[in-house]
Amino acid sequence: MKVRPHLITRSLIPENQEAPIHFLGHALFEDQYFFRRNHFPYPSSVQLSIIIGGLMQSPFSLSLDQLQRMPSTTLIAPLECAGNQRAKFTPPAFGEQWESGAISQGKWTEVPLISENPQEGKGSDIYWGRCRNTE
Repeated sequence: MKVRPHLITRSLIPENQEAPIHFLGHALFEDQYFFRRNHFPYPSSVQLSIIIGGLMQSPFSLSLDQLQRMPSTTLIAPLECAGNQRAKFTPPAFGEQWESGAISQGKWTEVPLISENPQEGKGSDIYWGRCRNTE
């Protein structure tokens, strides 16, 4: 009998599922095995914008379509939930009881937003982005 890996469900709403890390020996996790960590249900719409702000004179907003058309870079990096292995804490800690699978490694694409607001000039730091549903 062949054993097939699958995500380990911790909760369905919001969706929280661990990667089957003991079955995965690849440098990159396939999407179907990438852990899922959500604090809220998925939005009902994909018409989103992001507000970019921080140490800058004037925050600005970009739509998902605008972000996807901008120059980007890609890197390979791990992503780990801060609560990974929380189930092993003594005494027990509040929160999702993750075992060892709240970690995955993937290929990430980023947009260097610092260069997209010419009013700020070089060397400006952008500290936060906030998504908002525009529908």
